[in-house]
Amino acid sequence: MKKVLALALSAALLVGLLAGCGGKKSDVLGAWELEMEMNDLINDQLAAADMDDLQIGSFAVTMDFNFKEDGTYTLQVNTDAMSDAVDGLKAEMREGLPAYVDRMLAEEGVEMTVDEFFQASGITLDEMVDTMFDAEAITQSLGDAGGEGNYQAKDGKLYLSDGLDNRVDPESYYTYTLDGDVMTLQGAVGEDSEFAGMFPMTLTRIG
Repeated sequence: MKKVLALALSAALLVGLLAGCGGKKSDVLGAWELEMEMNDLINDQLAAADMDDLQIGSFAVTMDFNFKEDGTYTLQVNTDAMSDAVDGLKAEMREGLPAYVDRMLAEEGVEMTVDEFFQASGITLDEMVDTMFDAEAITQSLGDAGGEGNYQAKDGKLYLSDGLDNRVDPESYYTYTLDGDVMTLQGAVGEDSEFAGMFPMTLTRIG
């Protein structure tokens, strides 16, 4: 009887120890939304192309992060937010394009009004803008920004693998802080990130 009790006690202690060191839920667990303002990047490119007439006030790309209990994550473009952002971009382009076309005509020595230019082109201003800025096409072009993989979050460091078949790299991570439902990515270590100049980035918990 004593032996049985001893074994039962040992088993209970073992279960308790395993429960204590078993996977504590990550503090980043759940769904998050990341909004990246891209207007400075776009305006710099427009300026470099001598298209200052088309400078924009705001254009944000919204990404949805989902950190799952099984240690995997998904990242994708929020298509609804993208549609709204593109609508705003189109509105700004409709205001800026006439001035840009007028300047181009003057610089080329073409004696033609903006209205005459569009009439001769066989396309309206709205049609040109719709052709240049299509929400679905822009979302598809950002496809590489999404993905999935494995993750770890500990000691203020967020590790993300590129793909489910790859492990996280212990030398490559993002530093972050948490304040309630707000996560701030402060910077990247060991990452050759094209977004290096966009830190800090703020994610908001949405689920």
